[in-house]
Amino acid sequence: MGVFRLADLEVCGVDPEDWLDFDPKAARPIGNYPVWGGYDPSRHRDDATFVVVAPPLVPEGKFRVLEKHHWKDQSYIFQAERIKELTQKYNFQYIGIDTTGPGTGVIDIVKNFFPLATPIHYSIPTKTLLVQKTKGVIEAGRLEYPADWNDVGHAFLTIRQVSTGSGQMTYSAGRTNTTGHADVAWSIMHALINEPLDSGQQSRSVLAFG
Repeated sequence: MGVFRLADLEVCGVDPEDWLDFDPKAARPIGNYPVWGGYDPSRHRDDATFVVVAPPLVPEGKFRVLEKHHWKDQSYIFQAERIKELTQKYNFQYIGIDTTGPGTGVIDIVKNFFPLATPIHYSIPTKTLLVQKTKGVIEAGRLEYPADWNDVGHAFLTIRQVSTGSGQMTYSAGRTNTTGHADVAWSIMHALINEPLDSGQQSRSVLAFG
């Protein structure tokens, strides 16, 4: 069963020129505005993906996905170096990194220049938290990304609720040539999870899942 609805995702696509505080060509594209990052490692034939997200400064405000990067067949050292370059452009306050597979090597290096990098250890409860948080954000009309990023909406649409062999409910994404295993969607979720489920609370600066 699909989790995210096309009608909700269509609302997320916007013209980034309406973000008057954002200049992608500038050395500091959004000045000193705080941003969050999300990283999803490469798996079988997938790209590793990293997103830069500007969180809202007020409760119930909107998240804006400013940049997305896909790294195919690149070492964890290369990927960590690209993340380091992004930390020199943006005022990162949080980076959530899935430590599955190559993600372990990436976070070890990233912590050297960004000690607040937060490991996300996948489990059924973790996936449920990631999906339910993001579902709530999207259904509330609180996520924005450039309308021409068609892969983002497609990635969310591939995520489905499935049953494990033991009968537990979890979430999974079928692989497509366009979206991999929904890499960019999971990356966005790894960033959004820094906001508590009750978004009226103060955002977490450090978050670890067991």
